[in-house]
Amino acid sequence: MTAITKEQIESGDYTQDDILDYYDNLYNNNLHRESLKNLPQDKFDEIDTQKDGDYDYTIGTKDGVSVIVDQKGFFW
Repeated sequence: MTAITKEQIESGDYTQDDILDYYDNLYNNNLHRESLKNLPQDKFDEIDTQKDGDYDYTIGTKDGVSVIVDQKGFFW
């Protein structure tokens, strides 16, 4: 199956692979990542700042998905 439906969930007609695919598609797609970038920093489960050369990155993690929410460096 490529996409599990609400009816399948309610009836119990699905496999463990269907569930894994559902969560993989839900949380690991570009649309979800882009929406997280616009989330206020206080809504993330975890905020981390990392330095890479002349650049500082603020990384937010929500429900196990991490995105860069801010970056500062030489040109910013």
